[in-house]
Amino acid sequence: MVLGLFLCMWKLFNNTESGIYIELEFLDSVFNYGQGFFVLAVFAFDKQYVIIPFIKTFRKLLYGVQAVHLQDPSNLSSDVLHTCDQFLVHHVDKCKSEIVQNLRYHFKTYTNVFKGCRFVDWLVDVGLAAERSDAVDYGKRLIQGRIIQHVMQEHDFEDCNYFYEFISSPSGADSDTTESIESDLE
Repeated sequence: MVLGLFLCMWKLFNNTESGIYIELEFLDSVFNYGQGFFVLAVFAFDKQYVIIPFIKTFRKLLYGVQAVHLQDPSNLSSDVLHTCDQFLVHHVDKCKSEIVQNLRYHFKTYTNVFKGCRFVDWLVDVGLAAERSDAVDYGKRLIQGRIIQHVMQEHDFEDCNYFYEFISSPSGADSDTTESIESDLE
């Protein structure tokens, strides 16, 4: 404000524009327009209302989806059901013991998760997939069968550093819930 007043006084009493005047004019415009950016940075970048929706929109434009939409479990193909049953019966315990760990990303620790690329390596090493593209298809079938999921449920299975987790059995969760309700009634 003082700088603007000084520039007005300069124009009234001095008709020549020197280097100092041009520098002061530049400084005045930086202060006038810069305060808007400062206010934007302080007040408008609320994580919940500005940053997260922006990131989700950017992901939608970049990857094509914001969240994974799974079809109804009763409509799954026999191939998906067979793959999920085979994995649950023969491989899930070994897989959990070998690749599941606690991982940290952006100052947040995710417990009992694994990376997609590590799971692809494991599938190829164990022999469940001949090559990496087959392992990605296998992982997508496990997501469709609700055996694994992306930790934020935003991505289908990919051969990259996305974090995935095993989903607990919904039937076990329902029985625990009904047991707790029955114990509360007694």
